[in-house]
Amino acid sequence: MAYLPLRAQDTLPADSVQAMIDAPTQFTQVPYFTFGKGVGLTSPDSVFSLNIRFRMQNRALFNFYDGDPTKIEGKVRRLRLRFDGFVYHPRVTYVIQLSFTPEDMDWERTQFPNILRDAMIFYKVNPHLTLGLGQTKLPGNRQRVNSSGDLQFVDRSIVNATLNVDRDFGIQAKYSRQFRGNFYYVLLGAISTGKGRNFFEEVSELSYTGRIELLPFGRFEAFGDYFEGDLMREKTPNCPLA
Repeated sequence: MAYLPLRAQDTLPADSVQAMIDAPTQFTQVPYFTFGKGVGLTSPDSVFSLNIRFRMQNRALFNFYDGDPTKIEGKVRRLRLRFDGFVYHPRVTYVIQLSFTPEDMDWERTQFPNILRDAMIFYKVNPHLTLGLGQTKLPGNRQRVNSSGDLQFVDRSIVNATLNVDRDFGIQAKYSRQFRGNFYYVLLGAISTGKGRNFFEEVSELSYTGRIELLPFGRFEAFGDYFEGDLMREKTPNCPLA
């Protein structure tokens, strides 16, 4: 009686398995999709990437007055759609953000659907210097530079809302470097129109904004100095000076 050896499959080397995993992005014309912080896609030739995400903030407000009827208010405070990625080279990135609620569109002031919040092109000159052109937040006070999705409380203060122009069109620069040991510093500056977002008017003067951040005890985990909640644990005590 003869016996024939049978094998279900061969065990492939690790590098061959990795090559099979990478094959779709190397040899096909189908974009490569990723799922994590939003939905991303990268072109087959790796010269363009796009990440899509959204966020919303629903709010219910109850006012109680002695002797007066209770007033209830419900609204969608924020609803935003964001696109970001790179074009041609990972050093050339872009950010686009749209808003779709009356307060986010600043309807009372503009009287038109002011949906465009951010439209920026960034170029990373080197690991320390980044330049930007377009419309986005100015490098202002700490509460303003933190995203509304990363606040500790419901909203920013009324002082912040009154004493800044939020977003503006212009050029921006960011320079960060290690000074000595764990001491880092960040220099941010902007030259803008001073008219705020989406105001297409001629200007005779420009607005200048600057900001200095000092990190004497080192950088924060996952840029924790840019969100207010205690979401990350630092290995050592840390404190930003800005």
